[in-house]
Amino acid sequence: MAGDMGAQLQGVFDSVPDGIIWATKHGKILRMNKAVTKLFGFTEKDLVGKEYKALSFLTPKNLAVVAKALVENHVGIRPMRFEIDVKTKNGLKPVEVSISPWFVDGKHKGGVGVLRDLTERKKAEQALRESEEKFRRLFEGSKDGIFIADARTHKLLDCNKAAEKLIGMPKKRLLGMAADQLHPKEDVKRTMDAFKKQAQGSVKAIETLVVTKSGGKVPVNITAYPVTLNGRDCLVGSFRDTTERKKSDDALRESEEKYRSLTLNSPDMTMLTAPDGTITYISPQSKKILGYAPKELEGQVLPPIFHEDDVKRVQQALIGAMNGKAVVDMEYRIIGKKGGVHWVMHNAVPIKENGRVAFIQSNVRDITARMKAEKALEEAYGKLKSLDDLKTDFVQTVSHELRTPITSMKLAAELLGSDLSPEEEVEVKQMVLRNTERIDGVVKTILSFSVMEAGKVKYKHQEVDMNSVVTRAVEGMRKRAEGSGLSVLLELGKVPPVKGDKLWLGIVMDNLLDNAIKFTKEGSITVTVKKKGKRVAVSVRDTGIGVKKSSLGKAFHKFVKMHPHVEGTGVGLWTCKRVVEAHGGEIRIGSGGLGKGATIKFWLPVK
Repeated sequence: MAGDMGAQLQGVFDSVPDGIIWATKHGKILRMNKAVTKLFGFTEKDLVGKEYKALSFLTPKNLAVVAKALVENHVGIRPMRFEIDVKTKNGLKPVEVSISPWFVDGKHKGGVGVLRDLTERKKAEQALRESEEKFRRLFEGSKDGIFIADARTHKLLDCNKAAEKLIGMPKKRLLGMAADQLHPKEDVKRTMDAFKKQAQGSVKAIETLVVTKSGGKVPVNITAYPVTLNGRDCLVGSFRDTTERKKSDDALRESEEKYRSLTLNSPDMTMLTAPDGTITYISPQSKKILGYAPKELEGQVLPPIFHEDDVKRVQQALIGAMNGKAVVDMEYRIIGKKGGVHWVMHNAVPIKENGRVAFIQSNVRDITARMKAEKALEEAYGKLKSLDDLKTDFVQTVSHELRTPITSMKLAAELLGSDLSPEEEVEVKQMVLRNTERIDGVVKTILSFSVMEAGKVKYKHQEVDMNSVVTRAVEGMRKRAEGSGLSVLLELGKVPPVKGDKLWLGIVMDNLLDNAIKFTKEGSITVTVKKKGKRVAVSVRDTGIGVKKSSLGKAFHKFVKMHPHVEGTGVGLWTCKRVVEAHGGEIRIGSGGLGKGATIKFWLPVK
């Protein structure tokens, strides 16, 4: 056999990748190449010299196929091709067998069989079948309408049941139609141009309309891609009905528009925060409330705008919101861009998606005006409470101021009914006179205060000589002062008249002299009247117990007694201030401190 083939063909014979078997016309194997062993695991010892009927790797069915092929090859002397499954040492393997006749000197000697392993091809064919089946299932089971069209003619080649339902036509009517017939005339050019771009892979999806059998128009989203089917260039288009999505989109846009309108028109600031604390959105009201434009704060985590005393509390609230806990009416301070302090009220709601916080929606309201009003109200309440306490003290003081002289006068009345020496009788009469004057002073003070408090004072403005008013007041008090061991000095300058009410200006002088006498145990009281510019200045200076510098600011307050242990009602200086200011004047008090006396001056404009 080797001689017939020739040595030069041996290398070629063994290098062929397919298995080759040389057999007689009766099926006895004469020769095989190395590929047979490599492909099927059978050696020359297993096969050479054996007839096909003795080969164990052929099943009865395969033996019949081989026998038939040998007969036909012998009779017809023509090539044969068939497929069989060969039992190899590694299991069944699909094989394609091609038998060609073999001649020597024109005589038919046998055949040459070429054995080709079909394992990979079979796997590929199986994979293709599975892929086609999968595609078919997806094709028919898709809820989206799927059309297959010729890429060149745009004729419809196939469609699924969803496509039939979408258009309202059976497949037999749809196949053969041009793709442009599916769309309204006004959309045809735009849609077909988009299809061309999709065929080139430059456009992924388009929004358009399709026309149904009844003439209705359905909005669809079409995704198309080029494929080759049976050698033909095609386009596969997925048509998704977007009717419900459009309705949802419209509803969402309407809702977003309402929300945007509410956000933009609300005086409050709206803010969205990511779970990590990053501000993702802040409404334009941030400019009004904080002084910062939205873009200056968006993208930040806890921007440096919180008051140092509140920042820790804000951090804790934000951490709580990140963990799903709402923030309710939290009040804190922020520092505006210009440095001003603003009070805000913060409410925050964690919005969850799939059980996790997706973002935090916050509403921030500027409550600075409210906080100021509350503080002012609190301060006013404190003042009213203080005033109420002072009124209580005033009533108690007045009661005391009246009770003391009345008690003395009652004692004097009892004494006058007994045997008294002439000296004792004079002393009792003086005691009655002193206490009568004291009661008269208290009553005058109360009457002046009540009239002024009620706002019923009607000043009788006329030309007034202040030297006369001051002199009358000093002389009226001189005896009382000298009786207390005090000297009274009166220094009168040449002054022009003022315009005012003589009675009320006299009350001012009486109150100032009364205070000077009460608060001076020894020394003197000096009263001066002089002209200062276009005003007349009146000064009452004493060498008494003085006033602490820290208390000077309260000297003219209502119901305030500079020295609680000294008799008085606490409304005298308040009355003086009201009268002087009602005459367009000014009044002040000065003192070097406790034990250093006090000076009260007032100025009145000249006529």
